[in-house]
Amino acid sequence: MQIDPNYFLDEMLDIEIDAILEVSYDKFKKQWEQTRWLGYVTAGSMTGAYKKPEDLLKFVWDKKVEEKIYTQEELVNEQNNLINIFKNNGKI
Repeated sequence: MQIDPNYFLDEMLDIEIDAILEVSYDKFKKQWEQTRWLGYVTAGSMTGAYKKPEDLLKFVWDKKVEEKIYTQEELVNEQNNLINIFKNNGKI
């Protein structure tokens, strides 16, 4: 993907940058998934030791992230913590 540096630095909107990064990350993941499948098919046919591709090679995106639901009190506390950090010039 070729992007003119002047357009990227001067004109591109944040939403466009986010979209480009998301597409690039998806492409990266697909390439590694292909690599994992190739390894799985090759190694699995020779040894039979791997039940699924994830057994051969684990990736960060394989982990399922559970979304935490915050209470109103937890949100207020986190907001106050962030305000204090900014008041201290970013020092924790």
